[in-house]
Amino acid sequence: MCRKNGKQTFYMTTGIRALVCDYDGTLTQERNIVPSALRDTLRELQANGYMCTLNTGLPYPMVPFKVGRQFTPNAAYMMEAGGRIVTPEGQTYYVAPMAEDEIAALDPYLARENLRMAAFTPVSGEAFFVYTTDPESVRARYRSPEGKQFPDEWLLTDIHTFRHLIREKGAVRVAMEGSDDSFAIPTNGDMPGSVTRNSATYEVRSEGVNKGEVIGRWAKAHGLDLSQIAICGNDLNDLDMFQTGVGMKIRVGTDCLQLAEYATHQVTDAEELAVFLQNEFLS
Repeated sequence: MCRKNGKQTFYMTTGIRALVCDYDGTLTQERNIVPSALRDTLRELQANGYMCTLNTGLPYPMVPFKVGRQFTPNAAYMMEAGGRIVTPEGQTYYVAPMAEDEIAALDPYLARENLRMAAFTPVSGEAFFVYTTDPESVRARYRSPEGKQFPDEWLLTDIHTFRHLIREKGAVRVAMEGSDDSFAIPTNGDMPGSVTRNSATYEVRSEGVNKGEVIGRWAKAHGLDLSQIAICGNDLNDLDMFQTGVGMKIRVGTDCLQLAEYATHQVTDAEELAVFLQNEFLS
């Protein structure tokens, strides 16, 4: 988002066009841009007096972002923009990237297939994740918490598609075309967590624990297939659930979509988290 003299805002929308509006939202300029040219575009705007802000609150380009080749075009666009999108309607979206080593720590299948993950989280706290190898071949099916599957399918290339998907309090099932593999991802931050093999749901609240690294290392040491373990973030600030941070919460189990009562378990360090996982999954 870029402002000039407090009266104009540069809104980045779908990755193929950009809108410059007056402070009251009146469209004053529309221009076509592509992800590869976005950095130059933002620098040009900055040189002309616009202040461009990242999700960190720092002026662009103080915080660089790498763009994965396998991100959707829209995700790549937002990554180049610094991870933040403000639509002309005023809705703010964030993009949380995921490093290859973090993917490897979470799921060997994702790492083996060289997949990428982007997390789109509006400020309301709802969130979902997109796994993709070929943006044009990925389709999302909408699935409600009750398991009802809607027939509509969308290509995941447009911010308006994402806005439509996350309005409902359900989950998005993302599948790679030509493959039977799919991933069920909760979209509602208030949704109860995942279910363990004992049909009890646990929430792990970690204080300063790198959860992805710890869980990945623990599961590998015990020969577990991480595809059987679901890790669900449910904190508004947990844009990337693999980042270390105080107050972040995750839910660990086998099915993020299963609704159930859950107990809360708080851990303060990596060793305690490993002990908790050991007891719940192997006892």
